[in-house]
Amino acid sequence: MLQYLLNTTAIWLLSLLCFDLFLKRETWHSMNRGYLLATLLLGITVPLITWPSYSSAAGYIDNIRQPLYIPVEQARQSAIQTVTVHDTPSFHWTTFVGWLYLAGASVSLLLLLREIFVLIRCYRTGKKTSDGHYTIVETFHNHGPFSFGKIIFISSRKNYDVEQWQIVLEHEKRHSQLQHLADMIIIQLVQIAFWFHPLVYLYRRRLLLVHEYQADTAASLRPLQYGHFLVEQSLLARGPLPAHSFNRSPIKNRLHMLTKNAPSKMAKAKYWLITPVLLAGLICCAKGNENNEKKKINDHTIVYRGNTFGLTDLQKTTIMTTNPKTGKEEKSEIEIPQYPIKMNGKQIRNQPEVKEMPVYAEGILEEKILDAVKPELAQLPDADNYVISIFNMVVDEKGKLVYYDIRGLERYYNMSDNIPEHSGITPELKATVAAKVSSFLDGPLQFKPAILDGKPVVCNADQRAMNFSVKNHQVTYDIR
Repeated sequence: MLQYLLNTTAIWLLSLLCFDLFLKRETWHSMNRGYLLATLLLGITVPLITWPSYSSAAGYIDNIRQPLYIPVEQARQSAIQTVTVHDTPSFHWTTFVGWLYLAGASVSLLLLLREIFVLIRCYRTGKKTSDGHYTIVETFHNHGPFSFGKIIFISSRKNYDVEQWQIVLEHEKRHSQLQHLADMIIIQLVQIAFWFHPLVYLYRRRLLLVHEYQADTAASLRPLQYGHFLVEQSLLARGPLPAHSFNRSPIKNRLHMLTKNAPSKMAKAKYWLITPVLLAGLICCAKGNENNEKKKINDHTIVYRGNTFGLTDLQKTTIMTTNPKTGKEEKSEIEIPQYPIKMNGKQIRNQPEVKEMPVYAEGILEEKILDAVKPELAQLPDADNYVISIFNMVVDEKGKLVYYDIRGLERYYNMSDNIPEHSGITPELKATVAAKVSSFLDGPLQFKPAILDGKPVVCNADQRAMNFSVKNHQVTYDIR
C-alpha cells in the first residue's frame, strides 16, 4: 500500500508540475480539462498495473538435502505439537491506520452530504421557474449565482438587470452543456477516497478554474462588462460544494484569461512535448513485478509482498530413516523448516481448526501449474519419478495466495535407490521451472477462503507435491 501511494503521488506531482509550468496559462481549455481528468485517474490506476516477469522464483528452496520421502507436512505437524500460538488479540499498526483512514473518509463523506443537504433545501424552499430546459430557483438569500446540472440558483431575479441576467444564464448554461457536473462527481469521489492527499485538492482547484474559464467564454464578446460583474459577485457568498459557483474561482485569473488570444501553434505543441515525459513517469510508476524476495527481519519475522509474517521458533525433531548401506533404521535429527503462523498480527489458522479449508476456485491447481511449465518439463530425460513441491501456502480472507515456498523440480527417490537427487536436471532448467511456477502463483489466482465461525480467515493450505513422468519428451501426470 505504501508503494502504491508513493507511485500515485509521483504521477500526480509530475502531472501537476507539467500543467503549471506549460499548460495552465494557455486558452485551450478543453485540452486542459481532459489532461487534468486523465492524469488524476491514471494516478489511481497505473500503480495497480503489474508488469509480468519471470526473473526469480519466490521462496525457491534448493539447499534442503533430506530425501523427499520425508514430507514437509510431517515436520510441520511435529512442530505444531511443540509450538503454542496464543489466540489473543494483538494490536498492529496497520489496524490503527485502517481505522484512521475510515474515520477520515467518513468525515469527508459527511461534509459532502451536508453540502448536498444544503443544496436540496435551497431547491425545496426556493421559488422555481422554467427557462427552456433549465430550472431557475430563487432562494432569496444573499449569495452569488451557482448551478447544479440544469438547475440554476440565484438570490433573486430582481438583483440583476437585463444584461447581467443574460451573463448569468449564459455562464451557468455553459456549465451544463459541457457536462461539468460529471467532473464534479469524479473529483468528489476521489476526494473522499484520498481525503488525506493534498494533491487531490490541488487537482480540484485547477479543474474548477478550468471549468470557469470554459463557462466564461460564453461572455467573451463583452469582456469589460463581464469583468465588472465578476468583481461585484465576488463579494457575495458562494454556493455549496457540489455546485458550480459563479464567484468561486480567482477573479484575477479569469479576467486575465478573458483577454488572451487563441492558442498559437507553439502553445499546442506543448501538449506533444510533455507527452514523452508523462509516459516515462507512468511506466516508472507502474506496479511492476512485485518483489519476490523474502526479506528476513529477524529469526521470527519475514516481510513478503507487503505483508509481515511471524514464523515458528527454530526447532529440531527426531525421525527414523533407513541407512542405505546397512538397511537398518536409524534415528536422525533434522531442523524443522520455519513456517508462518501470523500475518500482520493475525493468527494463521491450520486445518484442524477451520470448518472449510482454502480451495482453488478455478479447477485443479496442480494441473494448472504443471500445464504452465509443460514445455520446460518436456526437456527432461525419460523418468517416472519427477516432482515439484509447493508448501507453506497461506491464503488470506479474500482468497488470495499471499505466501508460499517452492521446493522446485527434483527426482523423487528413496535413499536405498542410490540415485543422484538432481539426475538429469540442469541448474538452468530447475531455475526456469521454479521462476515460471512462481510467476503463475503470483498471478490473479482465486481461492475460496477458509471459514471459521462463519467468517473467512487467514489459513494454511495443503502442501502440493506434483508427481509426473517424462517419456520421449511427453509429460504425463494424473492428478485428481
